[in-house]
Amino acid sequence: MNKRMYLIFFSFLLMLPFTFPVINANAEETAEGITLEEASKVLTVEDEELYKSMTDEERSEREISIAENYDEGSILSEEDTIFLLNQAKNLKNNPDIELFAGKSSKAVSKTLSKFGTKVTLKGTMYQNIVIGAGTSTFRGNLTLTRNSGSLKKVALATHHSAYGVVGWNGKFPTVGRVYKGSVSMSKTSSLSSTKMDKTKKYTSVLPSYTTMYSQATVTTSKGDQYTVTSPSWSRIQ
Repeated sequence: MNKRMYLIFFSFLLMLPFTFPVINANAEETAEGITLEEASKVLTVEDEELYKSMTDEERSEREISIAENYDEGSILSEEDTIFLLNQAKNLKNNPDIELFAGKSSKAVSKTLSKFGTKVTLKGTMYQNIVIGAGTSTFRGNLTLTRNSGSLKKVALATHHSAYGVVGWNGKFPTVGRVYKGSVSMSKTSSLSSTKMDKTKKYTSVLPSYTTMYSQATVTTSKGDQYTVTSPSWSRIQ
């Protein structure tokens, strides 16, 4: 770790009591180096059975709901923490999923018909996550195609979230939202095809679990509006 990255990481550790005020200062153990997958050892059989009863769609919707409802610097509820711990454990046990930090990508493809229109959202989400402290990046490369009907406005967005274990009392981990960001654009003319290709960099510290999803918000010529949302995409670092 070079001098600049060390200073960033050390500064973050000094700020933890202010950024995450609910962390127990008298914790028996520190959270340094603990991943969500490692912290998932606290899960009970009941926790795991409840998670297994969820469909892939329900898990995606829950993950997106968590991403939308917590600001950067927030501490997750115990219920949402248990869900993300289950997600991390599930990813770790999936032999088809590449783990650890680095470059990765996920294709997006979804078609939706509503209010007399039909659109298709396609593209690719990218992320390049560093281990520990450093500069991470994410990118949204999307195209919204109008298949039928008349449109008034199209807005595209790719959302990125990072979570990490920021506290540990020896019994249950404290998971925090360590980053929240997005890239977006909108257009009101030439709407047969709307394209976005944007990248964003951010300074990341302690990211052990990241999620991404993409959206297209469509406004018809009559003023009706709907959103096309891709499934969430998760990685553990």
